[in-house]
Formats: sequence, C-alpha cells, structure tokens
Amino acid sequence: MSWSDMFWEYLDHVATILDILVGGIALWGVFLPTSFWNRMRKYLRGNVHQGGEEVDTIAADGVIFTVSKKETPIWTMMKVRPNRVHLIGSRQTMEAVNSIKEFAHTANITISEAELNDADDVAEARQLVSHAINQLQQHGCKRIVIDVTGGKTPMSIGAFQAGDEANLPVIYVTAPFDQKLRHADLDRARIYVIREGRENTP
Repeated sequence: MSWSDMFWEYLDHVATILDILVGGIALWGVFLPTSFWNRMRKYLRGNVHQGGEEVDTIAADGVIFTVSKKETPIWTMMKVRPNRVHLIGSRQTMEAVNSIKEFAHTANITISEAELNDADDVAEARQLVSHAINQLQQHGCKRIVIDVTGGKTPMSIGAFQAGDEANLPVIYVTAPFDQKLRHADLDRARIYVIREGRENTP
C-alpha cells in the first residue's frame, strides 16, 4: 500500500467516526468542510497510480517541511535547492531538526524553524505553517512549496490545509525503507505533487 493510500485510508476512518459523533467534520478543534475532504481525496488519489504527479524536482525558492526524520528533508533540499527553508518540528523531532539545520548551513540555505507544542494538534500545525508561509513571503520567496512527508499525520493534515488555503503546491516524497540501513532508501526516492498551486505568491 502506497503512502497516499494509507494516508487517505486514515483520513477516511477519522472523517467517518467524526461524522457519526458530531454530524459534521471537525478534527482537533478545526472545522474542515466536506469540500476540503473532497479536495484531499482528489489530490491524494490524483491521476497517477501512486497518488499525484511524479516529478524529478520542483521549482521553489522556499520550502516548508513537517519533520520527523532528517534524511528525506535533506534529500529534498539537495534536489530542489531552495534559498530558504522553514522546519515544523516537535519536541520529539528536535534532533532531526538540528541535523537538517546543520546541513542547510553548509549548503548556504537560510533556515528557520517552529516547534509544535502538540504534534497531534491539527489547528496548531495549520497555524504554524500559515505563519511560515507569511514569513517566507516577507523574505521575498515567490515560489513556496510545502512538503508534508514528515511528522505525525495530524501535522501533515494541518500543513496540507494551510497549503490548500494559500493555494500553494504540496508535495510528499516516497522512499522504501531499507532494513539494513534502518532508514529510507533515498536512491529510490520519488517526489509527488499532490496539490498544484499558483506559480507566484503575492
């Protein structure tokens, strides 16, 4: 089962349970209209069998990452080569955040970060990503991309929603797990665009 299938299956279960309980869709205090879930289904199912358009790289001068491990964001930064990066982490992922920051400094990428108080809070994740978008825009970024690969599922949901509201591209990276290396096999990593966005931010 692909990452997008598992992600959507999880969201489907959550939406069904909440529909039964409250007669609408609300998630961790965030009101998510039915149209949002329909867009999520469309973007994650996409027109490619893996759930989105596969690309070799994507043009971006600013990238926002939800973080769990260090390897995939570093790989993505090497592929995309943005000018600025903003990391959304949690207390549990600060070691990975610090490793990504070290790489960014060696690659002359300007980096900023924000720490979630609760990695299970969709509303907080959405708020931090929205704030990060504004920050990158203020620093002159014209093509901002949101990578929702890392972090817990609520973080990815919040990040996706912020990207959807701002009409920005959203991507995720798939890479099979290497049992020997104990991390993703990035030689076989692929970037998928699960939400198209406008070319330029204001």
